Amino acid sequence: MKIKYSNNKASINKWHAFHLFFLLILCFPITIFAQDTSATSSNKKHTLLFSLSNNGQIKNELANFYPAFNISPELSSVESNILTYNLFYTYQLNLNYVMGVKLAYTKRAETTNIAETIVQNDENKINQTIFGTSLFIKRNINLHPNLVLSSGIEIPFFLVGNFTSTSMNDNNFFSMQETMKKSGGIVVGLNNTTSLTYLISKTISFNLSASFGLLYYNLGNELEINSIRYNKTTNEEVQQLILEDNKNTLKKTELSNAEIFFGIGIHF
Repeated sequence: MKIKYSNNKASINKWHAFHLFFLLILCFPITIFAQDTSATSSNKKHTLLFSLSNNGQIKNELANFYPAFNISPELSSVESNILTYNLFYTYQLNLNYVMGVKLAYTKRAETTNIAETIVQNDENKINQTIFGTSLFIKRNINLHPNLVLSSGIEIPFFLVGNFTSTSMNDNNFFSMQETMKKSGGIVVGLNNTTSLTYLISKTISFNLSASFGLLYYNLGNELEINSIRYNKTTNEEVQQLILEDNKNTLKKTELSNAEIFFGIGIHF
């Protein structure tokens, strides 16, 4: 798991990014009321866009707040999947403006195998599901008959599912399974979103997009720890369950990293 280290350079970069974000937001009303100078390359009103993204807006915050439970420092391999699957629908309001909605799904799954010995095998698995949606409005600027730049504002909303980390230990004398469950929550904010669309025909296009902005996190109010230990020599099993309100919650507002999208659009 990545750990954040605070330093002066990072603070300066955050400061510049913070002011750049507000500059882009302030410039958007100017773009909205600017004179119409562009002409669309396609007369299609509707677009469906299928894309993959890196979950970049909230990935680092979730990784830092939801660490794996009872991980040994001697790791042999880590298998991870954090891709986000996105579906966009946009409607062409006029020659310059589009509005739309995005649906997103992320399945955070990771398996860590601890270095094996003759008598022991350790494994840790984490799972978490994230659903996202957003509403956005953009202005189009034609750079070329087949190349369109779009920029605007977006209101993102993430529904973060419960986080589960399961640690399994098995050797010749005992087996043990420990599970930590920490509740999810919500993330909401205000984004700048920019995309570049290349029309390969009147109905098909490639799209490259990026979104970043201010996000508010409210995560992790409840914590559950369940431990099951089985003694192979005495055939005894001991189970312990702990339920409590989690004191280590994540409630803060922060400027996010950028999330990068790449996809294929269908215009109709």
